[in-house]
Amino acid sequence: MKTKLFARQGDVFIFKMNRKKSTSNFRKQKEVVLALGEVTGHSHKLKSNDGDILLCDENDEYNTFELNSDGILTHEEHDTIKLPPGQYISIIQTEYDPIEHRRKVLD
Repeated sequence: MKTKLFARQGDVFIFKMNRKKSTSNFRKQKEVVLALGEVTGHSHKLKSNDGDILLCDENDEYNTFELNSDGILTHEEHDTIKLPPGQYISIIQTEYDPIEHRRKVLD
C-alpha cells in the first residue's frame, strides 16, 4: 500500500493513499474522532462537507477513512486542515522508551 504524508495536526499524521482500498467493510459516520487527549479532553475531529465519512474498523493501530467531498480536521489548539476527497490513513505519533517500549504520545 503506497501512501504519501498529506498533513500533520499535532501528534496525528494523515497519509493520502495512492491506491484505494475496497470499502465493503467501511461504515458511514457523521463525525470521526481520530485522537482524543486523555489529559486535556481535546480531540482531533474529522467532519465531511456532505455529512458522511466512510470509516474502516479493521485496525487498532491506525484509522482508514474515505471522503467523498472535502473534509475538515479540527482541534482546539491547532489550525484547521482541509482534506480533499480521497482515501486516507491516520496514525498517532508514538514514543519509544527503552524501558516501557512503544507507547502513544499523550497530550
